[in-house]
Amino acid sequence: MVFSTIKNRQDKKQQEINVREAFTLWDMLRTKYLAIDHAKTLGTNVHDADLKVILVSVIHGLEKDTGEIEKLLKKFSIMSPDRTRRTVNFPPNTKVCPDEFIANQLSIFLETNLLNVMKAFRTSVTHDALRNFIKKIILKRIDQLDTMIHYLKL
Repeated sequence: MVFSTIKNRQDKKQQEINVREAFTLWDMLRTKYLAIDHAKTLGTNVHDADLKVILVSVIHGLEKDTGEIEKLLKKFSIMSPDRTRRTVNFPPNTKVCPDEFIANQLSIFLETNLLNVMKAFRTSVTHDALRNFIKKIILKRIDQLDTMIHYLKL
């Protein structure tokens, strides 16, 4: 009987998240909204087919993560940030925004996003499912960054 009581307390604790984890989820969603808008804006000037494929896969991964984070926020009754920005379509001009610039911007974004998600992984200590979710995002970002580094080496 004592063991079942301890187990019940642990299960109840696993259904709750602390303030730090709530803010981490909210902040991850906010930065993903901004990242999607920025990537789509950069994508209007991409000319290289390989870079376009990488950019589309990054955007697709971010949108998938965004949907999953929105579900988690709804599950824990946390209000999500507003998605107020829209993609800006610049007229294509290879001199203003060459593919090298876009590739460097994308690699910098992937590095900083990976660091932010790793920080979120470090701060999530009370909820195992949330920690596993963040771990999956980290592994995806590492794969995307590795693909981007291979592209930049070419």
